[in-house]
Amino acid sequence: MRIRGPRSTFDMSDRDHHEFKNLVMLKLRDIYGQESFSTMSGVWGNFLNPLEGLENPNRVKSILNYLNTNILFRELICRKNPSISSYQELKEYFSKNFRKFMARGGEYFLEVVQLLEKTEEIGILNELSAIPRLKRGLKEKLSLDVNVVYTLPDSEDDLIGGIDLYYLDGDQKVGCQVKPLRSFSVEGDTIIIESSGLIKKYPGIQFLIFIDRHERELPREEKYLAATKFFIFYNDPISIENKTLIFSQGSLFYTNQIS
Repeated sequence: MRIRGPRSTFDMSDRDHHEFKNLVMLKLRDIYGQESFSTMSGVWGNFLNPLEGLENPNRVKSILNYLNTNILFRELICRKNPSISSYQELKEYFSKNFRKFMARGGEYFLEVVQLLEKTEEIGILNELSAIPRLKRGLKEKLSLDVNVVYTLPDSEDDLIGGIDLYYLDGDQKVGCQVKPLRSFSVEGDTIIIESSGLIKKYPGIQFLIFIDRHERELPREEKYLAATKFFIFYNDPISIENKTLIFSQGSLFYTNQIS
């Protein structure tokens, strides 16, 4: 995993990534107290509850929970201390200054919340933009004319099943997960996908959708169908490593990038 700072770029290993995830959650507990955390049925771990007066009380958990895996948050920390040039320096600086970033009233707190809200907004727009592509693919490839349903962030389908979109095939719910598309390449019989979102394998997902939404496209429109790049794969990648997935071409269901 590559972290881009204002002066240097460095890599974080899988071990570094998991250590920093745990560090973020530990510091959130230091700030808000264990009484502000809850467990969720079917989901491993404890989560910070929505912050009163700041977040919608109907949220299942606080948006701050997503700091533990947000790559842009790590890069924001580096921008606040441009001398950071390694994971060890990132960890040490954050450990000393975590309240500036994550405590209400902290020097960078509002900037952090805005970053999270923007990340969530982009994810929602990507998911909504994936709907007409999925519907078209299902109609062309499987002769299915179905209603594709968007699941709300932090819903049970989202948190437990990893389902961003689904449709019904008879009485069976078919789940789909949507991730941002950063780049792709074709090497022989394989397609390599680079995403900007971390990937977790969910067994109940039928399709993985990667989309690079045109900035002017509005939700559920097809006006920029050609400009918005997308891939829809069956959920059987050859390998997953952080944000890189390798698929066989036989796993490709629908795209506008490869003829």
